[in-house]
Amino acid sequence: MIRCWSGCTELGEYVPMNELKLIPIGTGTGVIIPDEMLARFNLKQGDALNVLESDHGSLIFADAKGPDQIEAGRRFMHENRDVFDKLAK
Repeated sequence: MIRCWSGCTELGEYVPMNELKLIPIGTGTGVIIPDEMLARFNLKQGDALNVLESDHGSLIFADAKGPDQIEAGRRFMHENRDVFDKLAK
């Protein structure tokens, strides 16, 4: 069951659900994502998504670029840690 899109939590917070339709594609299965959802999440055909299964059995879709962006943020924070230390005071 697809329960949420990226950004959902397992803390019981309300997250709007979107119903996605599974369709046959060759010997596999594809998902139809409505245009308005693609636009909202800045996705286009050919983009990659990561699918995670939560401890509660939910599927969570996340933009595959996310880990790269997180790592870039970590590098930036490490390279500028003196600035962040001053800002924290």
